[in-house]
Amino acid sequence: NFNYYLPNSPVGSVGTGGLGKLGGIPINYPTGVGVVLYGTDNVVVKDNEIFGNFKWGTGAFSDGGIVNDGDDALSKDNMFVNNKMGRGGSDSNGFDFFSDGSGSGNCYSGNSTSTFDPSGTATDAFLYPPCPAPPPPASGTGTSTGDGTQFGELVGYVLSDPPETQQCSWAEHGHPPYKGYEPFEVSPGPSCPG
Repeated sequence: NFNYYLPNSPVGSVGTGGLGKLGGIPINYPTGVGVVLYGTDNVVVKDNEIFGNFKWGTGAFSDGGIVNDGDDALSKDNMFVNNKMGRGGSDSNGFDFFSDGSGSGNCYSGNSTSTFDPSGTATDAFLYPPCPAPPPPASGTGTSTGDGTQFGELVGYVLSDPPETQQCSWAEHGHPPYKGYEPFEVSPGPSCPG
């Protein structure tokens, strides 16, 4: 949740446009996310406690052809298994899982309290299939282009201008105590459109 794009942040980001540009607009790394698999293949995210992320607990998406040479940055064959999400409801994520529906073979099984960022145009079975995932087109497009609705949500988020306004879409809440750690938040927050 650390919004390092805020002017008062004591931690610098990789800078605006750290992921390239789309039509001349900088693509910024998403904040408010626990685990991001960006154009990643054959990764197993297993047995983690993922909680308190105001946007997504995990996100999996391909490059989408924006800065992707040879269509080789596909999200494929990643597994999200046996993760404890949201601390049993006491410190939830905005959504536990986000997928743009690109790539293939990504699957989700055995995770507790799973909430999936829905598309409205693609089914959860297509975006978040159980393991092992069926082949495309039953789950994932098999290409770097995913579901248009999910892709639109992701693009709108990472193209936020200024980038600190990504925080304007977060599902913010207080965090209960955890092992003596204190959440670190930057103030003031962004100026959000009203």
